[in-house]
Amino acid sequence: MSAQFTPVWKPALLGLDLAGSPRPPSTHSADPSDWQRWRADWHRSLNLSPLEGPTGLCIPLEEISDPALLDTIIDAASGGDGTCASLEDAGIALLIDGQLVAQPNCCVDLAESNASWSDFVGRQPSAWQMIWNGHPWVMGRVVGRRAEFSAQSEEPKPHPVASTIADTLPIELSRSHEVLADLADRLTTRLAAHGDNDPVGNAHLIVGIEPPSRS
Repeated sequence: MSAQFTPVWKPALLGLDLAGSPRPPSTHSADPSDWQRWRADWHRSLNLSPLEGPTGLCIPLEEISDPALLDTIIDAASGGDGTCASLEDAGIALLIDGQLVAQPNCCVDLAESNASWSDFVGRQPSAWQMIWNGHPWVMGRVVGRRAEFSAQSEEPKPHPVASTIADTLPIELSRSHEVLADLADRLTTRLAAHGDNDPVGNAHLIVGIEPPSRS
């Protein structure tokens, strides 16, 4: 089974008022299909293809290039004093054979999620290890040549529900870092346009990876 790591975000984007985006149905609408149709139209209008996983929808960060959406990321990661922090409700999702097995949830940011996955991939523990990806989290272990993963849960006794070849994980995680670096470049352009005093550094803080050497 093939694995893929994908940086994603679970934002409250559906309330964002962007030019050309479809208007939501009446809040009094009792038909769930109206909301489903609107969500699909809204994502389509922004050229987004959200992934649907065990705990809801999330948006692949590599798809976000619209300046308004990039500014939304910057706003979400900016403090009241003008500083930036790692983007919250975002992280590294794991897909196995195209199915979303693990995705970030509440109480995690890109830097934390990346650090936890990097630790697991680097150590490849034989005993179950928590991979911090928010609530609920996922557990992982390596048995022989295979990496096994639990369902996203906070149950104390995990059991495997998906697996993949462990040796492929470092390569796939490295590819996800390339996606984050590309996103940092797009954010750098927007931050510079807004007059940020350290666009490169703050863009990399937002995506949770180290900036390139400035030597």
